[in-house]
Amino acid sequence: MVTKQFLASLWRRLYYYSSSNSNDTESNDLAILKAREAKPSHHLLKIESFNKLSENLSSPYIAEEFTAGGYTWLLCIHLQGDEENDGKNHVSIYLEVTDSTDLPDGWEINASWEINATFNFFIYDQIRDKYVGLQEARKRRFYSMKNRWGVTKFIDLKTLNNPSKGYLINDICIFGVEVFISCTQMHLRMIREPERIYKFKWQVDNFSKKIRDKWYKSDYFVAGDYKWYARIMFDIQQQY
Repeated sequence: MVTKQFLASLWRRLYYYSSSNSNDTESNDLAILKAREAKPSHHLLKIESFNKLSENLSSPYIAEEFTAGGYTWLLCIHLQGDEENDGKNHVSIYLEVTDSTDLPDGWEINASWEINATFNFFIYDQIRDKYVGLQEARKRRFYSMKNRWGVTKFIDLKTLNNPSKGYLINDICIFGVEVFISCTQMHLRMIREPERIYKFKWQVDNFSKKIRDKWYKSDYFVAGDYKWYARIMFDIQQQY
């Protein structure tokens, strides 16, 4: 059965393939990497038959979606390099925020939104049991016109295929990513009325007698998960 989620995911992938990546990275220099023992906080991607996939994939290998900081992301990897951005013979790696943010029914995100995030990419050294990532994590602003950032030359293929480096063992390679949100800004709008509108009818008997008091309160009524009441103030000087 074709679900709405599947179609949305497919559209994002087609959009990725057809979009220009000319602004995905601010530098074409080879990334400076640094090893650490701690596993990436948010997502690991294990690629089996790496070289076979590299030979047969003309489009980037895209991982399954993952969540971090309340948002949904995609880890996008060019196994043979992003040639359009001078990444040939390297692994190019990108982080993309999707439009899958959970909102209450009837609401949507307006075109104006932004997420400031600090992120880092990793590759696992299977010999030394260490995760090798960017020497300095990247802090970037994701927004509607720029929802993807990354590194064109994350690691060169010669280094990757060197057995002594430990990155590609038995044709298996493991990538990782972590994302930390520092600031967000969203503009929401209601796209349809709530499915249920609660109404309460209040009839006040003997109204002329009621106005002798300073105020008059209705019985409680339920709307949603809360109890409410209405109150008429006869004395405008009376405080709530």
